Amino acid sequence: MQKFEELIQRLADDKNLAGKSEPATREVAVLPVLECLGWEISDADEVFREFPVEGGQVDYCLKTRQKSHVLIEVKRIGEALVDHEQQLLRYSFAEGVPLAALTNGLLWWLYIPSGEGNWKNRRFFDVNFHKDSEEDASKNLMRFLSKKALIDGSAVKEAQKEFDKLQQEKQASGELPKAWQKLVSEPDELLVDLLRDKVMELSEFEPSTEQIVGFLQKLSVLSVDNITKPTSKPSKESTRKLSKEKNSETEIISAPSNVAGLNIKAFCIGDDYYAVTSWQEMLIQVCEIVIPQLGSSFYEAAKDLDSIKRAKNDYFINTENIAMPDTELRNKYHQLSNGIFVYIHLGSSKINEMVKEMIALIGKPIKAYKIEVAKK
Repeated sequence: MQKFEELIQRLADDKNLAGKSEPATREVAVLPVLECLGWEISDADEVFREFPVEGGQVDYCLKTRQKSHVLIEVKRIGEALVDHEQQLLRYSFAEGVPLAALTNGLLWWLYIPSGEGNWKNRRFFDVNFHKDSEEDASKNLMRFLSKKALIDGSAVKEAQKEFDKLQQEKQASGELPKAWQKLVSEPDELLVDLLRDKVMELSEFEPSTEQIVGFLQKLSVLSVDNITKPTSKPSKESTRKLSKEKNSETEIISAPSNVAGLNIKAFCIGDDYYAVTSWQEMLIQVCEIVIPQLGSSFYEAAKDLDSIKRAKNDYFINTENIAMPDTELRNKYHQLSNGIFVYIHLGSSKINEMVKEMIALIGKPIKAYKIEVAKK
């Protein structure tokens, strides 16, 4: 196991791995992992390369005694793994293998091809060499992909346990808002007593049962959507209009172009007003405004903005597809409510360009965009 952990650490620290081709990734990263998992990588009867399937081929099939256990597809680092899920699982389902894996050498996405739901729902476990400890990464890959675990059947049993646990968590998560609404709309005696005790602890005054029930019932008017909205969603004051705001210390600029050196205080999209303390905060808030409109297409649309196409940095990062050290993410990026990271070490001019394009993505005209800045 120590050899395996040392390999994982070495791969996680290898800065050159990101520039390697797909064949090089297979040789340098994936095959050494399979060898640590007990597979004889030079034996085609165990590690079948370019395994033929109906309509194509898969990089590897792990086999014992002519029985196929796992299909593995390899992609280079930087390529979106999510784009290859459906094809791999279609092949795996048709082949009848119990497990499948999609990897770039640092990320290992594990699937039960016969699981219920869409392709993404069939993923039961992730192993990330950058985020997981060497001990955890090696232990979990041994659980699901080692030759021994696949032969004795424990790998499939463990995978099914993880899959079932995920389904239960998703079901419970979906019911939480409904349960909360039920509690506050029809509060029982225990909830009323708990709230009364807490009020008395804070104020030394005892609220009446009618007060408590009335307060809880007011909470019940919140929709399930409001309860489940991400906490990072920007707070707007839609009743305030920038164009009518009178403040001797600030000025309003409509569809701004040259913003260098300006100290932003707020921005407006149409009639919705958002107070901010920095240009970086404005970028984050605009992203959160756009996310519900674009849904799952946000990442692809955002990283394709004209203003950042030729930039050296990745302005938007999906960490499910691209491995990056946590320290770099924390120092230079902000994680949005949908899990995507946005690069925030930017000046006002670049942010202004990006904001204009993002507003256009949701069909808003440029004239709908205004900023409030401190007067020089």
